Amino acid sequence: MKGKGFFFILCVCMTFISCSNVTEDKNDVRSNDSVLKFLDIQNAKNLYIGTSNSGTRSARNAATTQKLFKITEEGYVEEVKYLDENKKEITISQQPTVIQNVNDDYIFVGFGWSGYVESSYLVRKTDGAVFDMTKAGNPNEIYNDFKNSQRIKTDGKNNMYFLSYDTQSLRIVKVNLNGIDALNSSFISASTDYVDVFDVDWNGNLIYDGYSVSDSSHRLLRVRKSNGGLLNLSDVGAFWIGLDGNIYYSSNNHEEYKNSENGEESYGYPIKKITIDLSSGDKEEIYGYIDDFFWTYGSFKINVKDKIYIIRDSLISEVYNSNNSPRKVSLTSLQLKSVTAVTSSENYYYVAGLTSTNETVLLKINPDNDSFNHILPENEYEVFSFTASETDGITFNALRMSDGKKIIGQVGINGGEVTILDEESDAEITYLQRIN
Repeated sequence: MKGKGFFFILCVCMTFISCSNVTEDKNDVRSNDSVLKFLDIQNAKNLYIGTSNSGTRSARNAATTQKLFKITEEGYVEEVKYLDENKKEITISQQPTVIQNVNDDYIFVGFGWSGYVESSYLVRKTDGAVFDMTKAGNPNEIYNDFKNSQRIKTDGKNNMYFLSYDTQSLRIVKVNLNGIDALNSSFISASTDYVDVFDVDWNGNLIYDGYSVSDSSHRLLRVRKSNGGLLNLSDVGAFWIGLDGNIYYSSNNHEEYKNSENGEESYGYPIKKITIDLSSGDKEEIYGYIDDFFWTYGSFKINVKDKIYIIRDSLISEVYNSNNSPRKVSLTSLQLKSVTAVTSSENYYYVAGLTSTNETVLLKINPDNDSFNHILPENEYEVFSFTASETDGITFNALRMSDGKKIIGQVGINGGEVTILDEESDAEITYLQRIN
């Protein structure tokens, strides 16, 4: 292998776990009566799920085998070991299907097949200790959310939220992380509602989109307040939580307004702000106007410094800023045609995609003035996914245009020489997550 990387071959052995509350030990991930208690991730900077060709397989397991890998602090690629309570390596039969960075303390790992999660775990970053989420349920994929959104969302009170099935309804589950050994949960969206997509603010107020269980043609747009109260909304395109902790949503009503910069009459789509106050009452007001209407589904959302951006196709919209003035972002001398992946670091945001002339790009954009520079040379790599840190640079998975190989590489935060971490696997990776 060129670069740094080595792999250990593992098998995976897990019994089926349903989304219902089950507490029996028979649902633990095990092989030869050993239960999964630790993942060997202490020295990991990034985790990812990689695929490899595996010959003839059953339809259930599809055509590829997925494995969990880590990229270490030293830049090595290693397959993650599964360990029992004595830190002895074990094998398990199910494949990893999803990983997510939950907060500063935990990551989420789901196992199953073909993208479906059958077994769910929280993993503590400091020592890799595994906590079974069987009682809480399996976080369902949110198909209508932002493309880079996470299955699990958190508030400021050490609670996490996700979608899971309650009989025939997809509902929002709340789990308090203070009782990490038990991870007891409760359904908190209305039992009459089937939830498609949601978000939660710092205080545990939820906004969600869905439909009535009894009538799928009856769309529901609600705020579920932390005290259980409900507030119905209308005309919602995309919604998000502002950096001030309030709920924001875009309306699809194109209307006339007075431009605050020049005082002239203009037309645009209003962005509305909802302030939840359990003591004095709720407040809804116009936050500003944006030139283009957008939906949550099919868009990317990123937070950086004091701003929030929503990116759809070639359009970058700054929907939240300290000036209370939403705007369209224009990248001078560059016309994006499509965007494939986005992320942010402490002070910048990054966009991978194609230009109007079909050139592949990975851009670092300054939110203060919309200036940008190329992290990778144009047309050398087609980036699928990447993470960014202003201390450790960019880790990315891409198609190398010179030979058609899928590689994992690293490059400095301002570009420069590319270090290839893996090129022999020729794998397109999923759920690339920076965890430390």
